[in-house]
Amino acid sequence: REAAELDPILASISMEPAPDPKKYRNNVRFYTQEKKLMQHTMLTHENFEVRECFVVSDKTWESATNWKWKLPASISEIEIRENEKGEQMCIVSGTNRDQVPLHPAESLYFYDTAKKTYTHVAGSKTLTHHLEISGRHFDFDIGPDSFFQVHTAMAEILYRHISKVVPQTGTLHDLYAGTGTIGIVLAKLYPKLKVTSVEINA
Repeated sequence: REAAELDPILASISMEPAPDPKKYRNNVRFYTQEKKLMQHTMLTHENFEVRECFVVSDKTWESATNWKWKLPASISEIEIRENEKGEQMCIVSGTNRDQVPLHPAESLYFYDTAKKTYTHVAGSKTLTHHLEISGRHFDFDIGPDSFFQVHTAMAEILYRHISKVVPQTGTLHDLYAGTGTIGIVLAKLYPKLKVTSVEINA
């Protein structure tokens, strides 16, 4: 579209800053190499050691740093998810399920990188995330392969803004829906709105 056509649309979009610029992520993944936590750059994919991480909670970082000393060479990656109560789901990826050490997380999974399958090891099979939107409470049980917004507070803000601009009746198609959280929220907020969520990977 021409810039002039976009002006009214852009003017209607409200901008709201993130409430938690630090320690906001409820999900983090590290590669493990010689008892070190690693990441790689976006463009060159060069590996570098992570010695501090300001975007996750202290509990998540503590879990990751404690675990790196216990992981055998067959484990190549660890992922830690944390909900609003501080409960954690840990997912370790590698080639040998038998070498997965136990972890005091509420949920523990092993991902077989060769078979591309998840195996539940211990604890709960899901992690419950809680959202509060427009005075309503929503709980989502998330599995090891489920996508969920990595910034819970911003998800609440985003969903609240979306709920203000969609029709409250009629039909709404939620395309590229992921786990369908937006569609579920809108359907609960507006019972007269027929919501169809579409996701090829569902």
